[in-house]
Amino acid sequence: MKKVAGIVFLIIALILTIAIPGQLSAIITIIFGVVSMFSGDTNAQNAAYALGGLAYWVFHGFVAFMFWKYGLKWVKTTTTVTKDTPFDVEKG
Repeated sequence: MKKVAGIVFLIIALILTIAIPGQLSAIITIIFGVVSMFSGDTNAQNAAYALGGLAYWVFHGFVAFMFWKYGLKWVKTTTTVTKDTPFDVEKG
């Protein structure tokens, strides 16, 4: 069941990752909005828009990272060591 959830997580992570370059102009606008906040060129509405956009993209990146992390973790196969291996032989 975890393997299926891992595949679903990887699909969601892929969609979120593909959305980042698609919204590159919005990301650049947000970055310039945050930078212009410190130059004194902005009003409260533009500052709130910039900070809200920055918070969204940080959250978006974090969620995409977590989907990749757990998706890859759950899809990996686990190996088991049996007692027939030469490393488990007792010295007699």
